[in-house]
Amino acid sequence: ASLKPGAYGGITWSVKTNFANDHTITTTSDEHLEDVHVMKLSEWAEACRPAVKQIDLLKVDVEGSEWDVLQGAEPMITQQRIKVIILEYSHFWNAASTTAAWATERGATTESNEPSLRTVAKYLAERGYDGYFVGTRHLVPFFGQEE
Repeated sequence: ASLKPGAYGGITWSVKTNFANDHTITTTSDEHLEDVHVMKLSEWAEACRPAVKQIDLLKVDVEGSEWDVLQGAEPMITQQRIKVIILEYSHFWNAASTTAAWATERGATTESNEPSLRTVAKYLAERGYDGYFVGTRHLVPFFGQEE
């Protein structure tokens, strides 16, 4: 089950094997909802004993809620206590929910007050991080400012 209503259109996939050992993939509608306790990354780091002072690598793949994870990682991001952040960029970003007040407060607003690649790049660049596309043999830099 997806935790975000729009992720994957509410469809689940399953693989079935028949008697001939052939595999088929079927899809079914997923109406299952589940409440999940969430906690800000910065609060979790502080609550650990001993407290987590630094995170070497943060990999985030949360189907469009990456902006919310970054929000929950403050002040660790501003203090550069997270050394490397890997975010998955997808079509879910523009459908992600974020509050206008949070975005405005950080100078990262867009016309719709929703995160975009430019918004996130600008936000991270202002905090000393560089952005790169990964997926080829080369790292391709991207920037938050207008060219």
